[in-house]
Amino acid sequence: MSSVVNPSAKHDVATLINNGDHRIGGGVFFEGVSMFVLEGESDVQLNPLDLSLSYADGVVSLIHDQVSYAYDTHPQLVCPLGRFVRRNGRLAFSIPSDRSESGQNRLTSLGLEPYGLSGIWVAREFKRNAVVALLLGMDYAAIEGLPPGMKADLLSNINSLVGGEVEGLSDDWKSYFNTDSMSQIITFLMPESTSAETSGVPLRFFWKDTAGQTTVTEVAVYSQVLGSETISDLSTLDLPVVRIIQQDEIRSLVSTFNQIDFISAYQTAAIFASVHRNNSESFSDFVNAACRDTRYNRIRR
Repeated sequence: MSSVVNPSAKHDVATLINNGDHRIGGGVFFEGVSMFVLEGESDVQLNPLDLSLSYADGVVSLIHDQVSYAYDTHPQLVCPLGRFVRRNGRLAFSIPSDRSESGQNRLTSLGLEPYGLSGIWVAREFKRNAVVALLLGMDYAAIEGLPPGMKADLLSNINSLVGGEVEGLSDDWKSYFNTDSMSQIITFLMPESTSAETSGVPLRFFWKDTAGQTTVTEVAVYSQVLGSETISDLSTLDLPVVRIIQQDEIRSLVSTFNQIDFISAYQTAAIFASVHRNNSESFSDFVNAACRDTRYNRIRR
């Protein structure tokens, strides 16, 4: 289990449910953090306080002991994700189950805004950037099952922490949400290649809510089969929310994001969150540098 899931973080998923955020956040939660390891004959776990991020010419690097380790992430993601992490954002994208006034107010309080009339809600940092397509793909990314024993343990542990009835909807609801809050994310700094690579994948939690009482019914992991087809045209996705987006909007969101980008976005968010927690001032400088680079920040008017 330790290679995929961090069991000690099980309370994070239960907290999300107990807050009722799962009803308005059936999408993408960035909540993970990364451990850092210096690779060598004997791997050394690093203190995040000793790490910083830098940005130059579209390249993100992790800096440790004055050595720069290049980190590969989608260049259009860096600026909006950096701003999102800097304000301690959690929910980045939602196609909410709860469309009540209180649900929409909660979305607004979490920094999300409607994306036209599509029914999509997007964190304000991403709304005017082409990575809206990435976030949509992440919400519908390919998943695969966990071993039965691991799954049973996770469901039992999480549901034991889910509280009693939550005020709100009394109808029978079911949906899912994606989060990296229970993911075991580790970033390896490799001196030989002066590059950094991250392991760890997010999980998808399926829930059923009857008369206000939520139960997690299934948990799955994002597929690591990285050769899956790219989303070259979102209009090919047979999704209700896609069918009601105007066709000119569909064309503007054409992208080449695929499964590896979906996983990498969570991993990048975990790195950003870890560095921000421990060195907020230098992280802000990093974000400002990335956002000044207009080559990779295509602002959609």
